[in-house]
Order: sequence, then C-alpha cells, then structure tokens
Amino acid sequence: MENAWLASDGAGGPLDDLIGQSITCRIAVGPRAGQKLFTLQTLSAIA
Repeated sequence: MENAWLASDGAGGPLDDLIGQSITCRIAVGPRAGQKLFTLQTLSAIA
C-alpha cells in the first residue's frame, strides 16, 4: 500500500475527531461544536 499510514484497521483514538474537525476548519468541542470556524471571502473590486 502506497499510503499505509492513511489506512486504519483499529478503532479510532480519542484525537481522531479533533484531527478531523481541524482538517475541515470546524469547532471540535463545546456548544458550537461542528460549526465552521471561519469563512474565506473575497472583496469585489470597486471601479
């Protein structure tokens, strides 16, 4: 397997959810868990 470190045979560890939320830019814990942390926006050019 080329990327064997990506494969997981066992049950997930306690940090797996935190890592997943970090990758998707979402809040991992607390009352806002699952919400987006920020949104990137662009400004339109004013001519």
